[in-house]
Amino acid sequence: MIQILQKVGETNVVLELWVYDSGNIGVPGLTPKMAIRRTTDNKFLDFHDNVFKALGWVTRQVEMIPIDTVLSPGGYRYSWNSHLSVVGEGSYAVEYDSNSPGYGFDADYVTFTISDVSDVRKFLLNKRVIDKTGSVPIEKLYDDNGVTVIKEWKLEHSVEQDSRIPQ
Repeated sequence: MIQILQKVGETNVVLELWVYDSGNIGVPGLTPKMAIRRTTDNKFLDFHDNVFKALGWVTRQVEMIPIDTVLSPGGYRYSWNSHLSVVGEGSYAVEYDSNSPGYGFDADYVTFTISDVSDVRKFLLNKRVIDKTGSVPIEKLYDDNGVTVIKEWKLEHSVEQDSRIPQ
């Protein structure tokens, strides 16, 4: 399972499934399928009309295509044109079915945001430090190099809430 971050309106969200056998060798020749479920209401995308529905789908699952049976055996891909069905921020479960006994199911999660996706990734993955040397603590977010500060927040605390105030 992986978490994928995308910006709302993305036209090309590449979803991949990798299937390996017990010897960690990619398994080609499968016909895996996938479905996309909106996590807020558990409705599935109908690929026929790009509408999320509780039932009555025409095409609830789509078949994934092999990436490259020679160079990437066991890799399967589907390119989702999400701007047809995703209108706002939210999280979606991509549920994979290998369609083959012994290889089972998998799931990834795609989170759409209106923020710049690179900033969200940096906030989640990059170094953050709270500097307590001043009278008010400052949280610092560092760029990919781990040295350059790209954002700072003044941290304030009260009985009712804690808050970050951009600097």
